[in-house]
Amino acid sequence: MLVLSESLGQDAIRILIDVAISGIFSEECKKFNAAMRNTRDSFRQELAKRQVQVRREVYSQEMSLRFTLRDEVVNDVMKSFPCVIFRNSPNTAC
Repeated sequence: MLVLSESLGQDAIRILIDVAISGIFSEECKKFNAAMRNTRDSFRQELAKRQVQVRREVYSQEMSLRFTLRDEVVNDVMKSFPCVIFRNSPNTAC
């Protein structure tokens, strides 16, 4: 018989229930825990693959992203300071 106190925290109650269930249904719990481990491992592997794929895609488009970002920054600066005139080179201001 298990008597719970109202002062027990939620984590303590969860632990007590897990211990009681694992004692009563030990084989089922072992199967469940093994399935959870396999699912967790599979998820982590898939996540790692996706992260590698995203990194490769970002790296392959890095120069294009840099140029686009530079153009947007220049456009915003030109909107803020429209009186600046560029001659000969985009880096030279008069």
